[in-house]
Amino acid sequence: MCKRLEELEYDLAIIAPPYIMTKTEEQVINWVAKVAENTQIGLAFYNSPQFGITLSAKALSKIADIPNVVAIKEASFNMNISIDTHLEAGKKVVVSTPDEEIFFYEPYYGFHQQVMFANTSDWRFDTEEKHDYVEFINLATKGELEKAKEIYPRIWPIKRVSRKWWGRLVARTGGSLPVQMVKYWGELMGMAGGHVRPPLIPLTDEEKKEIREDLTKLGLIKLTLKA
Repeated sequence: MCKRLEELEYDLAIIAPPYIMTKTEEQVINWVAKVAENTQIGLAFYNSPQFGITLSAKALSKIADIPNVVAIKEASFNMNISIDTHLEAGKKVVVSTPDEEIFFYEPYYGFHQQVMFANTSDWRFDTEEKHDYVEFINLATKGELEKAKEIYPRIWPIKRVSRKWWGRLVARTGGSLPVQMVKYWGELMGMAGGHVRPPLIPLTDEEKKEIREDLTKLGLIKLTLKA
C-alpha cells in the first residue's frame, strides 16, 4: 500500500499495528521498521487501543528512532502515556495527542504540541456561528496558552457530553471506536452521517433521543430536529 502511495506521489502514510497479528511491543516495532525499509515516504504511527495493543512511551520512542517515521499520534486515552511520549519522543518526531487537556501540561513538563492530528471531536464543537474550538486549537498550538484557557470553558461542556457518550459506547463494545455516535452526532449537526454497517451496532431510539436532548441543552441543535 505504501508503494502505491509513492506512485500517487503522497508524502505520508499513517500506519497502525496489524491488529490480528501483533500482540507484543517488539512485534509492532519490528513491523514498523520493516515497512520503513520498503518505502521512501514518511510514516506516522497511530497508537490506540482500538488496534488491540497500546504501546508504552518507551516503545513509541523506539519507533521514533526508525528512519522515515516523522510523527506519532498518541491516542491511548492515557494522559500519563501521552505526556511521557512527548518527553521521550517529542524531540525526534512530531507528537500529537487528540486530547485538548494535553496543552495544559506543557508548562509543567517542558514540551509543546504544535499540531492536533485528526481529532474526532473538533467538528462536533463548532457551528457556522461559533468557532471556539478552532480558535482554541490555533492559540494552543502556537503556545498562547493563557488566551487558549480563556476559551476552554466554552468548549468543556461539549467535551463532557462527548466523553459521556464515547465512554459509554466504548465500554459496551469492548473498545471499538464509537462510529455510531460520531455519525449520529454529525447528522444532528447538519452533516450526512448515515448508518453504520455490521458488525457495528446502531444506536437505539432511546440513545438517539438522549443525544438529541444533550445537544439541544448545549445549544448545538434545535429541538425541531428529528431522529
